[in-house]
Amino acid sequence: MVICGAIGIWSVLAPDAVAGAANALTGFALTTLDWLFLMLCTSFVVLGAVLALGPYGCSR
Repeated sequence: MVICGAIGIWSVLAPDAVAGAANALTGFALTTLDWLFLMLCTSFVVLGAVLALGPYGCSR
């Protein structure tokens, strides 16, 4: 909660600095951790298929 408040105050006081930091963080995450995003998306698709087609789903 404190971190969210601090980021909120920072974004009100210096929006250009927050935009630069957010762009840098997003660029880093998408270039360095792209394998993690792909693995998580694939896992959620597989989980959805298992839940839909398994005993808990009503698709059958």
